[in-house]
Amino acid sequence: MLNLLGFRVALEIGMAESIFKNITEEHIKDLEDILEQGNGDEFSQYSAEHDHEFHKKLYEITGNSMIIEFQEIIYPIFAFLRDKHIDHILKVNKEDKKTGNLVTHRDLVKALKNGDREAFFQGMADQFRAYSELLSEIKNK
Repeated sequence: MLNLLGFRVALEIGMAESIFKNITEEHIKDLEDILEQGNGDEFSQYSAEHDHEFHKKLYEITGNSMIIEFQEIIYPIFAFLRDKHIDHILKVNKEDKKTGNLVTHRDLVKALKNGDREAFFQGMADQFRAYSELLSEIKNK
């Protein structure tokens, strides 16, 4: 399961280029609609349904059917691991909030809407920092 989590983290960060190239005004509107349906808490924790819908839309924007299908397969595993390791994830997110580095779904949409490629790419990497650190920590045990 951890290898699948690592693969998802790498895929999400790696697909930033494809998302940025393919984004349309309609996609941005869809993402904004998802944001309105459920914001995360102050530490960027979202309901499972909201998180799934948001990332599903990002996968769809890539236009790659294999990525879209993979998201449907991996999401239950990702949700399980997120719930299992929520203390670690919250710890990292709290640290990021203190330093001003916490990236929310709203931040990602803002970067896309503004055409800010660098902010979007960095935001995708930063949003998954807690999971990257979790994987490193588990591997080093």
